[in-house]
Amino acid sequence: MMPSEWISTSVLCGMIPLTMAIGVFCRVCRGQWFANGNKRTATMKANHQLIHDGVGLFALPLPDLMGEDFRRVLTDYYESADESGMSAWLREHAIVTRCD
Repeated sequence: MMPSEWISTSVLCGMIPLTMAIGVFCRVCRGQWFANGNKRTATMKANHQLIHDGVGLFALPLPDLMGEDFRRVLTDYYESADESGMSAWLREHAIVTRCD
């Protein structure tokens, strides 16, 4: 399934914006659409979703603050396609909601 098809299907199925934004981030990163800038593009798309729905912001911590943890979680996701670990990490470290 192409990312655009996944996005359309997610909207039709009533997926909550936070879950959808994280899923889009993961799929754009792993899809390697570009030679460079996939995480930046994914961050922009995730932010578009969250801001559009009034949920909050998506912001990866600065590289010095992420440490090896992010790299490990991202590599695990790239190798397995199981986004559960990546999603959990992003929920904890990359989402700033209106309530924070």
